[in-house]
Amino acid sequence: MKISNILKYIILLTLLSLSLYPAEKSDINKLKKITVATIDLDNHFKINKDLRKEAVRTINRYHYLKQKRTIVVDREKKKLLGTNELNIEEGLTIASNLNVRIAILVDSERILITNENTNVRRNTLSNNPKEYRFSNNYKIVFDSASNNIFTNRTSGTNLSLTNNLISENESEEERYEFRYNFNVVDIETDNILKEYKSISSNQAISTIQGISEYLEAYLSKMIFDSFEERNNNIELNFEIEKVSSDNRTNSISSRGEVTEGDSISFKFSPNRDGYLYIFALQNNGNMILMHPNDFNNFVNTGNIQKDEIEAGKNYIIPPEDSKFRIVVSPLPIDENSEIENIDSFYAVYMRRNQKWIVGQYFSGDGFKMVSRNRTTEFTFKLKKALKLKYEWQIEKIYLNVVSKLKDK
Repeated sequence: MKISNILKYIILLTLLSLSLYPAEKSDINKLKKITVATIDLDNHFKINKDLRKEAVRTINRYHYLKQKRTIVVDREKKKLLGTNELNIEEGLTIASNLNVRIAILVDSERILITNENTNVRRNTLSNNPKEYRFSNNYKIVFDSASNNIFTNRTSGTNLSLTNNLISENESEEERYEFRYNFNVVDIETDNILKEYKSISSNQAISTIQGISEYLEAYLSKMIFDSFEERNNNIELNFEIEKVSSDNRTNSISSRGEVTEGDSISFKFSPNRDGYLYIFALQNNGNMILMHPNDFNNFVNTGNIQKDEIEAGKNYIIPPEDSKFRIVVSPLPIDENSEIENIDSFYAVYMRRNQKWIVGQYFSGDGFKMVSRNRTTEFTFKLKKALKLKYEWQIEKIYLNVVSKLKDK
């Protein structure tokens, strides 16, 4: 009888848990499918062990997402196709069979170097329309002096496009070298996220590192976008107000467009007391905590920082009487000017103060930032934390950033 009663209690608790958090459990199951794997199409990792180590390191950084190891992919190649020599279509088949979400396909080519092709730039980046640009889109302006608020830490690894030229002394010689092609594909959406062609051996590792940094922002956005607004009568009234260079004002509550030179401010008016965290996720990998921020000390009476928000009160960042404003920075003009440049803003309300957000992840002065190599880890942990809380809400805004040149 006692065992029977215990089983009844377990069943009741399970049903209660499912009824309270059906959406969250479904989302967490989806997150288990978010995987990253490198697929060595021509088995070149056996030759370039350093490149393989970097590829494995890239996969291991997402261990909390239950990643497939590269060795698993290698075994699957022989099991499914009986060979280690694959084309791109076969590589994508392997990724699909392993339930991989993001596949990094790598293949190499042995090229004869002569004096006829020494002046060819060896690194080219594809103009894929789905690719996100690496850029800082906003700056903070104090009394007409511009300072980029998102450069209070190092920006991470940038891919070098320096030409490797054979010296004049070698012009009569012929030699071989390996060059690498990288294709980063979202298997679920069939989108090519990144594509690098003819990368020289001495830049292959830095290319993998750049891809890994890019995926931090991509996966973080994927997780954030999976957050669903809750039907619990909690309203944040979150919006972004932009003021154009000709002083025209427009409020954005879901999706909108901003042009370089526009000023933007964040507004919200909650109907509950609690805490609001506004995360700005840029496609260059930066994640900025826009609220709470250190500028509260600068604007609040008595020089007191107060992170808690009050129901019915109107908030604006920066305040109307502030000495600073947030301005959309000019975008670099290059061959990739047609690439979409979307920044995402997520306002997350919680009833209680989440001290671990700043304590464990965000740091810096002014608007705090999370390290680029921890953005996905933070977003995944936030997702798990919200699963255990009933009183929370989220509202999202997406901004397409365009340059004045393109706007004209």
